[in-house]
Amino acid sequence: MSPLWRDEVGIFIGPRRVVLNRMGRGLRPVCIADHAAPVEGAGFSDWGPTLSVLAAVLADQRWRDARARVVVANHWARFALVPWSPELTGEDERLAHGRLLLQELFGDAMGGWKVALGETSAGRPQLACAMPDDLQSELVRILQSAKLQLLSLQPHLIVSFNRWRHRISRVGGWLVVIDDGALAAVRLHEDRWEEVHCVRIGSDWSAELRRLQTFGRLAGGNTENSRVLVEAPYWLRRVAAESSDSLEWLEPDAGEAGTLEKLAQLAELHA
Repeated sequence: MSPLWRDEVGIFIGPRRVVLNRMGRGLRPVCIADHAAPVEGAGFSDWGPTLSVLAAVLADQRWRDARARVVVANHWARFALVPWSPELTGEDERLAHGRLLLQELFGDAMGGWKVALGETSAGRPQLACAMPDDLQSELVRILQSAKLQLLSLQPHLIVSFNRWRHRISRVGGWLVVIDDGALAAVRLHEDRWEEVHCVRIGSDWSAELRRLQTFGRLAGGNTENSRVLVEAPYWLRRVAAESSDSLEWLEPDAGEAGTLEKLAQLAELHA
């Protein structure tokens, strides 16, 4: 079978859940399988329970022999913006600078994390993203055992930015993403990342909603970047719709049909 016509499996992994969907390829891709499994015992530095659940799910033959796109919860990602410097002339130098900034922000533990840089044009800040090297290595091993070819491995914030960037005007604003155990926020202007933050959150969603509403009011004081667009689980959007605030709750487009879009919609149902 031509690689262009192979099925794609979308996988979300986080400290609370594993979600999968399989899209049959063709002129009109359709979802032919989906599954969500809870995870217990995973934490900030312990992704073993999550990967054990994933391995058990992938033992089912219906997930095998396909290409895979994996989304990792922001809980297991770290971000920093690397200022543009003409003195850094190569990718290796910029990567080393990005790693140094991450270590300054998050400590020496970043030594065991793999760092990647986002694409950008000259003169603009560059996003440095890090995820645990051990997590990635074990994930690749599990996928190979299930005969899955890894196409992409990205943190949720990056996937959400690519998904919603068409909804953020050139005027700019904040994109806020809520997922398993983390709230991530990035300030954008003309498709340029200007600030990025990621904090761990608890299970008290009423408190997190109040935090979001406070954030929205504070951000609204900046007329240049006043919009706050929020990607959140379906039920939280419904609760928030009953209150009046300055947040814009992102709703999926009816025409979305790609692997990651279907995965995102399925993940919402099991958040």
